[in-house]
Amino acid sequence: MEFALRHPLHSLALVAALLACGCDEPQETVSARPPAPHPTPHDSATTPEEVARAVCAGRTWLASTQNDNGSWNCDSCGLPDSVSLTGLAVVALVDGEDPHFRDAVQAGATWLTRVQRKDGSFPAERFEEQAIGLWALARASTKNAEHRQAAERSLAWIAKVQAEHGGFDKDGAAPENAADTAVTAWVLLGLLEAQATGFEGATAPLQRSAECLASNQSIKSYPAAARLLARIVLGRSTERLAAETLPGKLSPDSRHGSSVGDMTFTLFVATAAPMVGDTFLAEYRRACPGTLCRLQETRRTDGEGHYVEGSWSPEKHMGGNPRSRTALTAMAILCLTSETWAPPPPPPPVW
Repeated sequence: MEFALRHPLHSLALVAALLACGCDEPQETVSARPPAPHPTPHDSATTPEEVARAVCAGRTWLASTQNDNGSWNCDSCGLPDSVSLTGLAVVALVDGEDPHFRDAVQAGATWLTRVQRKDGSFPAERFEEQAIGLWALARASTKNAEHRQAAERSLAWIAKVQAEHGGFDKDGAAPENAADTAVTAWVLLGLLEAQATGFEGATAPLQRSAECLASNQSIKSYPAAARLLARIVLGRSTERLAAETLPGKLSPDSRHGSSVGDMTFTLFVATAAPMVGDTFLAEYRRACPGTLCRLQETRRTDGEGHYVEGSWSPEKHMGGNPRSRTALTAMAILCLTSETWAPPPPPPPVW
């Protein structure tokens, strides 16, 4: 198994734990009766080995829920064969070196390629799904030329529809001064991955979206985390914003017991943490992994007999979205492993 360290601050301890956790051992099947995941950590002290076991269990659950056509869906959410769920699952599984994980990634990326329209867009209701499709195909493109070509088409289409001010909303390019921070931040994640994997056309749209997010002065949830990512992309100071973004945001809210405050916010912060480093990364390590590991499902099945062990439940997520167990599980895995996949900070732009 090989891990390409994308940033000098990546945790070698976590990488070593992922290598040693045993998820790369071939399994008989992941469809008829999923193999038992590794034990889920649930105490207050979370070690790299415990995080690795949680990641292995989460990936095992994700792989077991893939559809025969390569997609992921959420019947209870009204999301059949979903671009966003498939994209998130692919990104969460792409570093898992178990043969079943590799097969799941290739099948998921192939499904995205198959449903992609000729203009490079995906059949999706909200624009962030376009960004998640790009993110997944770019991550999977290093091992498949067809997936790389699909990622290039997706990138070209996003760049084409982007307005000069760089902002997006749920329908696409937003009117000036009316961008949706969360949607634009999802686009930023997709463009960051495209740039990190060598797509030359990613730089200009990435800079435009970063400028849009950096101009947002709100210090609340999505805006704060999104601005932090944007300032990293633009090579600007992050010290004050980092200090205002993290404290108290990732631990469970005292009024809601074991609920996750907001998984999307946490994912944006998780992406930024290895790039910022130092105190911010240390605080992220202290606040996030233990909380997520404690919230992972340890029961084998839910009340309706569905296999849930290793997943993360919407019932423990107090933010409005996502409501899908697949999306939450994929995002939790990405939050726990961000030090192995977060792109290095791009070089500052030359004006």
